[in-house]
Amino acid sequence: MNSPTGKTKRELNRETKIAKILDAARELMEEAGEDAVTLRKLARKTGLSPNTIYAHFDHSRENVVKAIVISAMQDVGDFDERVLSLDEPGNTPWELAVNQFLQHPEFYRAVTLLKTREDPLYAADEQLSRLDLKARALLQEGVRNKLLSPDTDLDALERYFVHTFRGCAHRWARNEITDDGFRESLLYAIYTSLFFHATAKGKKVFHDFLNSTVPALVQRK
Repeated sequence: MNSPTGKTKRELNRETKIAKILDAARELMEEAGEDAVTLRKLARKTGLSPNTIYAHFDHSRENVVKAIVISAMQDVGDFDERVLSLDEPGNTPWELAVNQFLQHPEFYRAVTLLKTREDPLYAADEQLSRLDLKARALLQEGVRNKLLSPDTDLDALERYFVHTFRGCAHRWARNEITDDGFRESLLYAIYTSLFFHATAKGKKVFHDFLNSTVPALVQRK
């Protein structure tokens, strides 16, 4: 028998178990890093058998960790129905993404510095594209509002922004920069890049944004 969502009871039961496993894995990772995500600890935390846990992830601990990373990166790009802005301090997608990291610092440090086969932020590009899509809409609006030059290569800008976000996240996760440094370094890199592609009107807007959000960096440069 299907549920109102069209899913069978078996499918819903499987989704519930997977969510339970990932919640437990996320808690373990936040408490003690990637090494804490073990089959034994997951079984103890969820009340599920080890075989049941691994059966849902193709008998691979790495798949459990990968699923956590994907979920984390979805959170980074999920701003609900909040109205985003290209030039309103506090409402840019990049500030909100940084906030997600800073609200759950131990978890996102663990996610960023995983020891598994692939660098998690590079492996999570598809999920970071959730943030990228929101940024793309703002960039297109910036072109329409004559803040950005009409011949701006938005694809190149988006790739640069994702690369910059990854780089700043790594520096923060390694304690090479502070929480404020994470935010300020990211915003400075992004908005100086926007300034380079801006119209005369846009240059003033982006300069004013930088002056209001990272004044110390602007004055230092």
